[in-house]
Amino acid sequence: MAHCGQIILANEAAAVFESGKNVYGDTSWTPGFLIKNWTRAFGNRFMLGSDHADNTGTELAKIKTVGLAPEEQKAILESTARKIFNLE
Repeated sequence: MAHCGQIILANEAAAVFESGKNVYGDTSWTPGFLIKNWTRAFGNRFMLGSDHADNTGTELAKIKTVGLAPEEQKAILESTARKIFNLE
């Protein structure tokens, strides 16, 4: 799910994650506190995303500073994409 509903449709995005166990989201335009809460509620179903190369640093900083455990950060930055895209 691109942008995970931003903040405007966050409740709807959470409902999709709740009902669709095969739904994955990117982190762009998604507030850090939602990524943290949703990772803990729905598991490692998020991947780093950015709508433009200029925003990549901001997205990386968000993941590194929002309070995620190291293994949660690794999932967002690497492990989930490896699994979903069969890159193992």
